[in-house]
Amino acid sequence: MMDDSSMVWQWVSKARAVVNEVSREITQRDWRIPPRTWPEFVERFSMPKIRNPRAVWNRMYLNLNYYQTNYLIIYALALVMFLLRKPWSVLEVTAIVTGWSFATRVAPIEIYGRRITRNQRFGIMTVVSLGLPILTGIMRPLLVTFAIATVVVVLHSIARHSNVHHRAGEIRAQVNDKW
Repeated sequence: MMDDSSMVWQWVSKARAVVNEVSREITQRDWRIPPRTWPEFVERFSMPKIRNPRAVWNRMYLNLNYYQTNYLIIYALALVMFLLRKPWSVLEVTAIVTGWSFATRVAPIEIYGRRITRNQRFGIMTVVSLGLPILTGIMRPLLVTFAIATVVVVLHSIARHSNVHHRAGEIRAQVNDKW
């Protein structure tokens, strides 16, 4: 039987592996892909059979990859609408976006002769990205805005009938071929 500390360490190691996989996926993804046309983006909706969760998951995965730039535009529009409602938060969001642009640079950053690694930059920006909105009181409305955008994106990715065929081992290759 396992004691509580070994279970916690197993959970921590699994969480660390997931975080490493997600960060690797984010850093290796080509974010310069042009958006799909908007008429294509809004046509051909049909709900998948809920009885087959694998088909729902495949459709969502495929659409999230195929329309990733369109979904990024939806999040950007949600951010713009948020900033129009709270104009003083423009300074805060600008500071956070600028910080992340420096944190994601490939070139090393040196401050007073000390080299800051990429992991340290990501850690600093994570703390700033969470702490600054909490301190200024815009975290809740910002989360509500992005939650609404996330619901729209997930519903679209589930309901949009895909142009690419669902084949288990070839989904990513098909998406890449379409680009």
